[in-house]
Amino acid sequence: MDEHIDASLTPIRLDHGAIETASDAPVDQSPRGDLQGDLPLADIPALGADITLDLPLCEETLCDDECVDLNNSPDHCGYCHWTCAAHERCSAGVCCLVNETACDGVCRDLQADSAHCGDCDMTCFQGQVCTAGLCCNLGQDNCNDECVDTTTDLRHCGECDQACAKGEFCGPTGCLATGCKGTNAEQIFSDDMRGCAGRVSYANRAALCAKGFGPCAAKEWVDKRDGQAPNYNYWTNADLRWTGYSSNNCAAVFYGGSSCGEDPMRVCASNIDLLGNRCNWTGCGFLDRYPQEYFGGCLGNKTAGTLCCR
Repeated sequence: MDEHIDASLTPIRLDHGAIETASDAPVDQSPRGDLQGDLPLADIPALGADITLDLPLCEETLCDDECVDLNNSPDHCGYCHWTCAAHERCSAGVCCLVNETACDGVCRDLQADSAHCGDCDMTCFQGQVCTAGLCCNLGQDNCNDECVDTTTDLRHCGECDQACAKGEFCGPTGCLATGCKGTNAEQIFSDDMRGCAGRVSYANRAALCAKGFGPCAAKEWVDKRDGQAPNYNYWTNADLRWTGYSSNNCAAVFYGGSSCGEDPMRVCASNIDLLGNRCNWTGCGFLDRYPQEYFGGCLGNKTAGTLCCR
C-alpha cells in the first residue's frame, strides 16, 4: 500500500522563522535559535507605533537652519533674509528708525506723534500735543509723566525736577527771587520788573523793593509791561511832569508842562486803587498823549505802590 504525504500538513517557513501548519493550528511566535545575532525584539518598534526624531523644536520661524522671531530680528525682519539698515531696528516685522515703532505696519514716533502718543492706540485730544509720549496742552512739558508749565511750576521751574527755594517764584527763565519786600501783593510784568503794591510816598518808593531790585525808570515800564495793565497805582523812579487837557488826553513828560511838586506823575490803575491810592488824572501817555501808557496822578496824590526792576 503506497504511502503519500498530505501537503496540507507540510510546514511553511515564515519571514521571521515562525512555522505555520494547518490554518487552524496555533502559530509559534516565540524566538528561535536561528534568529540569534538579530536585534533584540525590544529594539524593534511594534507595528503601527509612532516614530519620533530627536530634533530641535522651533516655535518661531526657521530661516535656513536658524530659528528666528521675524517681529524683532534685524537680519530677518518680517521675512527670512530681510535685513534692516544699520540705523534701523526691527519693530513688529517692519524696519523702522531706532526712535520709531511700527503701528499697523507704519513706523511712528510715539514720543511726538499726537495720533499715536506713547502707544499705537493713544490719540491726543484736539488742542493737545504729544510731549515725550504724553498728551499735554500746548506749552506744557512732560515731567515724570505729568504735564506741567515749567514757566510757572515751583516744582519744575525752567526744566523738570528743578524746584524753586522758599520765597522764590518761577518765571520763564527759571527760579527768581521775589521783587517785592514783605508780603505786599506782587504783579509780575517780566522777569526784571514787578509791581509791588503799597501806600508809600514818592520819597520812600524804594522801601517796597526787595534786595536786588529798585524803582523802575519810566521807560522800563513802557518797554517791559508786555501789554499788561497795572493792578495798583505804582511810582516809577522818574520825576515826571504833567501836560495835556484831561484824562485820556494827557502825557507824562520830563520837561515843559506843569510840575507836580513832590508827588510826580506815576502809573495808575484807576482814580482810586484797591489800597486807596489816588490818581486825579489817568490814561496819559509817555512823552506824548498817544498811545496812552496808564500814567496819571500829579498834584495832591500822595501815595502809591512801586514798580521794582533789577
